[in-house]
Amino acid sequence: ERSCERIRVGFVCEALIQFMPLIGWYRKLVAKDIFVWRSFKQDAQIIKKNIQDFHSADERRTLFLSPEGVVVDFGPKDIEYINACRKFCVDNSYKPFDYVLTPRYKGSMSLLQQVKKSSGPVISICMAYVRNGKLLNCSLLSPDRIVPDIYTLNQGIGGSPVHIYIHLKRMRIAQDTNDPK
Repeated sequence: ERSCERIRVGFVCEALIQFMPLIGWYRKLVAKDIFVWRSFKQDAQIIKKNIQDFHSADERRTLFLSPEGVVVDFGPKDIEYINACRKFCVDNSYKPFDYVLTPRYKGSMSLLQQVKKSSGPVISICMAYVRNGKLLNCSLLSPDRIVPDIYTLNQGIGGSPVHIYIHLKRMRIAQDTNDPK
């Protein structure tokens, strides 16, 4: 049996967004999104308090996040970061990821407490960006990869459109939500 009930959608966003006039202020003051600085030392309490506030209000919410934390281009620091993520996978007995960076697992584990308390699902969302039949967001180390930023997406307004394909998969979290593996 399926039910169609309303549920609030929240986002985990880069902290600077909260200072953007109108949209940032709205997301901070009304939507109560979680804004992170990408340092677990700074973010742990912010995440914990936000989740506690929603649980104490008994309000159901779905969180949308990008657990990799950053968008990488082709600069030396970006390539260094991609390689560090691949090394992290190898060091932890995973096959290196080709299309996404390694999740920022400490923050992700904190966010799983949202699911633990509400017994809600985790939904994996994958987006593919295609222009003229060519996949833009191909493998991270591919020289053909184009970062699908706002500028790239808006080029379709007067030129060739970017088609966005979205794949959703409901995932069950079977293990202890305190264990990053």
